[in-house]
Amino acid sequence: MGTRLGRPFPKPLTPLVDGRTIMQQQIENIEKVFGDKARISIVVGFKMEMIMETFPRCLYIYNEEYDQTNTSKSLMRALA
Repeated sequence: MGTRLGRPFPKPLTPLVDGRTIMQQQIENIEKVFGDKARISIVVGFKMEMIMETFPRCLYIYNEEYDQTNTSKSLMRALA
């Protein structure tokens, strides 16, 4: 299970050296390969509203047990 970084935002919104967030970099990389019409699904939990507001074009799956499960459980939820 991941740990909190002690910041007021979720890990995907952690800024990188170039000013982009981790998730922004991932989304841009997906769009470079698949185009800007790519349907991107994200499993959210901790502070999900912040992620959803930042990336409104994405589809979202909520893992209500995010604080009790790990990444593989979130993946299973996305595939269900």
